[in-house]
Amino acid sequence: MNEPASTTTERAGWRELSACRHSDPELFFPVVPSGPGRDQLAAAKAVCASCAVRAECLSYSMATVQDHGVWGGTSEEERRAMRRARLRRSLSAAATRERPDPGERPDPGERRDHASQRRRQPALGASA
Repeated sequence: MNEPASTTTERAGWRELSACRHSDPELFFPVVPSGPGRDQLAAAKAVCASCAVRAECLSYSMATVQDHGVWGGTSEEERRAMRRARLRRSLSAAATRERPDPGERPDPGERRDHASQRRRQPALGASA
């Protein structure tokens, strides 16, 4: 019986199904991003390219803010750029929701005088 991959990964744990589980962990943590580190980064990404749980790995790394190493086929710099882009989209969406539509006219029944909306306190000596 074939189960969807997501069901399998939830039950078994995505790490148990990862392509990197038998690789040297140091491969996925280049010391420098240039020179030999660039070759190491390419080799790590090649392992990730054939991984059945690459999406789960990337999701985990983004959710837990993994700042170092290759996760889900992405480098540290690529994940930082993804987080910045996500933040920009989130801020932009929030600003759009808060900004009134320029073509929208205020409801005539809506009060603009906020002072009149305050609870009026009875005058001193007056009975309520």
